[in-house]
Amino acid sequence: VLHLQGLREREHSGDVDVWCDPARWDDLAAALTPWGWERVADPWEGTGVNHSATLVPRVWGCEIDVHRRFPGLVLDDERAFALVLRDAVSVRFAAVDVLVPAPATHAVLAALHAVRPVIGAGPRTPGASASARGFLSRADGSVARARELGAVPVLREELEPLAEPGSLDADAAGTPRDWEWRQQPDHVRAYWMAMRAVSWPVRVRLVLRFVWPPDDVALASARHAGHAATTPRRARWIRLRRGIRDWVRRRR
Repeated sequence: VLHLQGLREREHSGDVDVWCDPARWDDLAAALTPWGWERVADPWEGTGVNHSATLVPRVWGCEIDVHRRFPGLVLDDERAFALVLRDAVSVRFAAVDVLVPAPATHAVLAALHAVRPVIGAGPRTPGASASARGFLSRADGSVARARELGAVPVLREELEPLAEPGSLDADAAGTPRDWEWRQQPDHVRAYWMAMRAVSWPVRVRLVLRFVWPPDDVALASARHAGHAATTPRRARWIRLRRGIRDWVRRRR
């Protein structure tokens, strides 16, 4: 869709991002199972921390990320989804009409994705900023849309060349969702910061789940890290050693 809207030269994506009613995102992930997708085990599942669920295909050739929110916006989940849905446009795929973000909205979301921090990766790179500016400059109304969606705190540097001097000052406040903890230098600090959003009982349960995760989470973590763990127990030990090693290295 980014290609169809003239926002990106590259035609195809590696996966499909679906943003649905935040109250129904678990329902949508479950409804896709009979059609050939399986939800990837996630230690955050059942909490308010994870912004999306990844589904991998058993038959089809494309992963799906089902979102309840998009990282980088200061708005709550329901308000952000309502604003995106308000001016969504229809695009036909395989004789089916599908709602997609309007071009200005899509440019803002693509810009946020371009600069989204990765744990341990360091500060935003000039290349990421240039990519975000490219998306924003190709859509009329992207500055106004970024202000309305609460994306200015994250994208201010990229928006300023497109905006009137000083016009972004009033929109620079607010805390972007799923952002600060992703900027941490290691996973231990990142996950601990992310847990601040949940109650202490949930926090304790998450700590135990991260230290010694269930079978499916342990195996999924090993695969994601490129390890060929054959048993959940071995996957747990690999995960634990990796976490300790990363934390010690960052401390040094």
